[in-house]
Amino acid sequence: MTAVIFNAKGTTSPSFRIHKNGPTLYQGADYSVVDGPKEGDLFVKVGTSSSMYQYQSGVWQEMGKVKFGTQSLLAKNNVNVASSEYVYYGTTNDNTPTRLTLDGTPNDGEITIPENSSGHFQVSIVGSSKDHQEHLAVVIKGLYTNLAGGYGELLGNTAEEVLVQTSNELSSTVSIGIQPSPLETKFCVTVTGASANDMVWCAFVHITSVSGLA
Repeated sequence: MTAVIFNAKGTTSPSFRIHKNGPTLYQGADYSVVDGPKEGDLFVKVGTSSSMYQYQSGVWQEMGKVKFGTQSLLAKNNVNVASSEYVYYGTTNDNTPTRLTLDGTPNDGEITIPENSSGHFQVSIVGSSKDHQEHLAVVIKGLYTNLAGGYGELLGNTAEEVLVQTSNELSSTVSIGIQPSPLETKFCVTVTGASANDMVWCAFVHITSVSGLA
């Protein structure tokens, strides 16, 4: 078998076939632009929310993806179930309640929960002060829904396990936030630090979700 090796400089076409009888690799903003995909073809979505898809059993299936601070594992033949992990973090310098975010600042915000979905979450939160005196370690579990209308909520009471708490000032909560314009449901993690003390916080969020509940 003869192999061809070369330095690819880019092509004028948005797609090319891998091997003579292999799958076709496409790229673009949305896979709907692909005309007549075949089983096994691949699509690389480019833009602000990049991802990779494979054409399986007549539909484009998003493949498992890993980004900084985010990981999603999807079922092989069902796009409506997923297990996802996120990292929130931030800092406090007093006892003002503070929401952690995906990049540690308000710029990147929080997870957006899709409409017509529900999810079981487990959040592991840790906070420690820079003077090594204050510490909090908590695990919070529960269930959220975001059904018709786009107004999400927590169902029932969350279960909270406090592993370490060096001061009664220290606390953490999980809540659902509603952003009115445009209407979005956010998954929020809020922490309260110690007064006059610099603290560093991290929350590891694991969500097992189902969607397509319309």
